[in-house]
Amino acid sequence: MVARNRHWQDRFYEAMRRFGTGAYQNFADPSLRDWRASYYGANLARLERIKHAIDPDRLFNFAQAL
Repeated sequence: MVARNRHWQDRFYEAMRRFGTGAYQNFADPSLRDWRASYYGANLARLERIKHAIDPDRLFNFAQAL
């Protein structure tokens, strides 16, 4: 079931690619190769600086957290 759903997701991504770039950051997708750039694009460096200033001890942490 998981493999079938991931296959569907991959085909969906490919079909939607012509309408935009990146990914939706509120959907943690373990299949993204470069999730930081996909989720945050040109804002990544600025958001990483903010994250470091606001949460230096990484209290808010998960697999795809900045």
